Amino acid sequence: KLEIQHYWTVKQLGNPSPKYSGSPYYGSRIVVHKNGTLEIRNIRPSDTADFVCVARNNGGESMLVVQLEVLEMLRRPMFKNPFNEKIIAKPGKTTTLNCSVDGNPPPDISWMLPNGTWFSSGIKTSQFLTGSNGILTIYSPDGDKAGKYRCAARNKVGYIEKLIILEVGQKPNILTYPTRPVTGVSGESLSLHCLSDGNPKPTIAWTLPGGHVLDRPQINRKGNYVCKAHNNAGDSSVTHCLEDVYGPCIETLSLGIIFLLSQKHFLKISH
Repeated sequence: KLEIQHYWTVKQLGNPSPKYSGSPYYGSRIVVHKNGTLEIRNIRPSDTADFVCVARNNGGESMLVVQLEVLEMLRRPMFKNPFNEKIIAKPGKTTTLNCSVDGNPPPDISWMLPNGTWFSSGIKTSQFLTGSNGILTIYSPDGDKAGKYRCAARNKVGYIEKLIILEVGQKPNILTYPTRPVTGVSGESLSLHCLSDGNPKPTIAWTLPGGHVLDRPQINRKGNYVCKAHNNAGDSSVTHCLEDVYGPCIETLSLGIIFLLSQKHFLKISH
């Protein structure tokens, strides 16, 4: 029985050709096992080379050349924005959810809808479009399309997921409407209420007689006071007709000092 010795050499352009001693051989990244197998750990593009294996015994020798080409480093998928998101869409306006991802090889991206349906890239329906770049387009979003959307990216070296919560905005809704003109008495205080809801939470502004928008205490007259609630989904308004004991709201007698209490959503009028 003849014992076979294995030797590996490397032919790499521009570098000296190291010779790995007979098996077994243990280096920092390169190992030659007893059976002649060459193992390279943490492979990188600079490892591109011709590897020559020589098997030798007293009866002679045989040679094997292995050409190794390392094209690119493999990278597990990674979202460009790794954080979960919450998006408020405007009702009826096309909305996009972004799940852009890097990785090598390029990851396959899929979406899970709130009802549990999975869409791969390149799917187009009357309501959705999944692009190859990780963009999910939602046509005419409404309350039925609100919910949790899950984006998944996978390649041969990894798998990741991300959650995007979609809410569909609600136009402001004024909850308090006057049933008749409000009567004020000179020297006394009164409040004009303007409660509203919506998504996002509406901002409130009062328009005073003459068209001025109230932003600080000031002297004003009786007349029509308009409360306007606004958010990204739209606007709503309500008009309060303020009169005094001497006549209807279209007259222009001075009534008092106006205060806006924005957090309480009402207008306080005092002498």
